[in-house]
Amino acid sequence: MGGYRTKRETVNEALREFIERRQRLELAKLAGQVDYDPKYDYERERRAR
Repeated sequence: MGGYRTKRETVNEALREFIERRQRLELAKLAGQVDYDPKYDYERERRAR
C-alpha cells in the first residue's frame, strides 16, 4: 500500500504518521483557548528580525 521496500521503512513511516497525528490532536485541543489580537501585525514582527 505504501510502496515501502522493507518492513523497517513501513514501520518508521507508520510511527512518523502516528506522531504527526498526535501532535495535530494536541494542537486541536488548544482551539478556543488562545486569545487572538486582531491588531497584531505579523509582517511588522517579521521585518524587525
